[in-house]
Amino acid sequence: MYTALVAACAPKVPLLTLHCCLGHCSLSTLRKLANSNQVKGIKWTYSANDCNDFQCDACMASKAHKLPFPLSESHASLPLGLVHLDLLMFPV
Repeated sequence: MYTALVAACAPKVPLLTLHCCLGHCSLSTLRKLANSNQVKGIKWTYSANDCNDFQCDACMASKAHKLPFPLSESHASLPLGLVHLDLLMFPV
């Protein structure tokens, strides 16, 4: 009779997946969660290179601030003194 011992380990979850699943929190918050053992199954196994190479496109886009339109140089001094229109021609 033969006996086999089998060991399995959970695959390493990509840092971006962990970041997205936990509400896009910061890497320092993820590290604190993993080290505090408050979340079952999360272990901090990421190197400094993993953290330096990490970027989340959604977080970067949400932090980008750009005005939607340039500031206008003409200002109205009276109500309806300056009117903006969007024109659209429909085929006849």
